[in-house]
Amino acid sequence: MTIEFEPRTLPDHVRLKCTGTFSLEAALNLYEQAFAIAAGAGRDAVLGHEPIIHRERFSEIVATNRGAAARVFTDENEALEWLLASHKSR
Repeated sequence: MTIEFEPRTLPDHVRLKCTGTFSLEAALNLYEQAFAIAAGAGRDAVLGHEPIIHRERFSEIVATNRGAAARVFTDENEALEWLLASHKSR
């Protein structure tokens, strides 16, 4: 099982369009690649849908506990609102 994705770096965020079925291994690989792409572009939020995004936002908790200014969303409008607001304050 694989997840295919198409990254697109925009002026204020990175968008990864993901398709396919996934296994835990494929999801972990996707996270690793997605965070590398986002970090390389200087971005720090994640938007996704369950089951890729844990309903209790586990990855956000872990990232925050490790000092990252990161948020995890399942609603694109909320994610863009947070991203654009945090981008303006920098």
